[in-house]
Amino acid sequence: MEERKVRKAKVLIVDDNFIGFRILPHYLKKHWQVCVDEAQNGKIGIKMISENQYDLVIMDIFMPVMDGFEATKAIRAIEGEYFQKVPIFGLLHMIDEEFIARVIQCGMTGWLEKPINLDQLTQKLSIYLK
Repeated sequence: MEERKVRKAKVLIVDDNFIGFRILPHYLKKHWQVCVDEAQNGKIGIKMISENQYDLVIMDIFMPVMDGFEATKAIRAIEGEYFQKVPIFGLLHMIDEEFIARVIQCGMTGWLEKPINLDQLTQKLSIYLK
């Protein structure tokens, strides 16, 4: 796999399971050479995004404390252009019309399937981490 370098890009992963905290950060650091921060639920993710500027957020949908839909709505409700435009991708186990509608309704930029499809992830990163 070709290495891609994105200077000083920062990615926030909001996920409560092994894939989010082990595999995905490793892939992003190794193949994209970006800085990765991690949050274990939506509430922590909101705090981190309000204190830091991220180039992209990968948000699990189903988490304890606050799920990805509610966290995204809360981020989009924060005043400021950054919070309206930061790309947020939901991690979904099931891709169906209902979930796609909810992803769009809550303000997410798009979605990624679980388990992570590296080709799909690379495509999204190529577009949003220029």
